[in-house]
Amino acid sequence: MKFIISLIALNLLSAEYSLTADDDKKNNCFAAVSNIDSAQYWAQTNVSLNLKDPIGLGVLIKKGQQIKINNDKRKLFFQGYNSLSNTITVKDISYKVFYTKRKKLEYRLSEIDRIKLRLDNTFNRALLLWYPNIFVHVLPQAVIGGVVTGIAGVITGEKHIDRSKGALSSIFYPMMIYIMGNGFINSWPTAKKVGKGEWLSIPLKGDSAWKIANK
Repeated sequence: MKFIISLIALNLLSAEYSLTADDDKKNNCFAAVSNIDSAQYWAQTNVSLNLKDPIGLGVLIKKGQQIKINNDKRKLFFQGYNSLSNTITVKDISYKVFYTKRKKLEYRLSEIDRIKLRLDNTFNRALLLWYPNIFVHVLPQAVIGGVVTGIAGVITGEKHIDRSKGALSSIFYPMMIYIMGNGFINSWPTAKKVGKGEWLSIPLKGDSAWKIANK
């Protein structure tokens, strides 16, 4: 039980830190456009980013597509572009064995030298890997859940899990619901990240820089 409480506390602290970092970045964005009200700010946030090369050919980066920024090897999920603050929002989803970390990040386009856009079909691959990937997420947590349940059984003296009564059931069932829910929710995005992928490199600075073409 002490281990589970410690794990929950660690997750809560991690989530609080992520939210604080996100809030700081949002505050910085608002400071850059302080003369614009928040309603107008969010109204200018698009779920896609239209980029065109010097000869006029372009690509449309849509919400949910994977990108890489500069020399960062992380595969990030594009969320939106705000023309007023000139920032893009991405989501970093990473599998950490015992939990899946989700964090929203904001980048100013002035800080970005290059964007890489993933071109291969991640949907079909994720469709095949989604179900087995659930077990990848569930099994490590289920092992810990089994150990915790065994220790709880020794402490309470209960040998069987009875739904209608007993402290053991009040520990076991919520824990299993959390573990299975976590596996179902996080299996899809992490399955989409599998593989090296095929990437289109889009320079945003230099003589061959692509331009933003959002209307």
